[in-house]
Amino acid sequence: MKIGLISSQQIVIDRFFSDWVGAWLAEGDEVHIALESGQTSQLQATSLTQIPGLSRRPSLGFAKARAAIASWADRRQLDVVVTNAATPSAMVRLAPLTVPTVYFCHGLHWRDSKDVPSYWWSLPERFFLRNTDGIVCMNDADEAWFRERYSGPILRLASGVGLSVDTWRRSPQTIQHDPLRLLWIAEFSQRKRPQDALAIHRQLISRGIPSDLVMLGQGKLYEKLCRKVSKQDNVILPGHVDPIPYLQQASLLLHTAEWEGLARVLL
Repeated sequence: MKIGLISSQQIVIDRFFSDWVGAWLAEGDEVHIALESGQTSQLQATSLTQIPGLSRRPSLGFAKARAAIASWADRRQLDVVVTNAATPSAMVRLAPLTVPTVYFCHGLHWRDSKDVPSYWWSLPERFFLRNTDGIVCMNDADEAWFRERYSGPILRLASGVGLSVDTWRRSPQTIQHDPLRLLWIAEFSQRKRPQDALAIHRQLISRGIPSDLVMLGQGKLYEKLCRKVSKQDNVILPGHVDPIPYLQQASLLLHTAEWEGLARVLL
């Protein structure tokens, strides 16, 4: 089978679908990954294509992306397209595809939106369901929403997208550190609130509790936060790196996100 896997961001494909891609390839399937322009992947897929106009958020490149997605599917002679993330999935399901499309939904985040009434986002999602041949979802609320409005096949992943227990082993014992070793892992975005992690760290120091803070990740707020940090803060910002060694040496994990679809860092 020739499987097309499309999203906008490399980190989503690499973190969420690595085991899936590996299993598909081991079974003899082809896996063709598509990402937005400028994005790449560490996975050993059959092919990697960058789609002009594909983006994480709505943009003026929508029409270009629709045509490029259809061209990609035809050129690779795909048997099925699996799409992920809200905006890319909307683009895919509005593209003139001739193969089945499966929407892998990490969370219908608009249900909890404080800025826009949820029914405004519900309307286009209902429309997209007309061009959806299957749903994969991971929580009770999303499954209930889809089953009320969609008669096609729905796969509920009861355990979400987990992590390998062999790779992500629990530390045998709690490590006592002086100073404390605080760890924060997330995208540097407003929703993840990295500034709160820095504020907590500084609060501890001001109360006479020595601590170091390591912040892993990248994002729009990365450079801004770097400028706020001084040498006296004892903050390390190594970027987007393997988190396992840092988790093994941490005293505790700070999680400051406003909300999560799937709290993979906590997993």
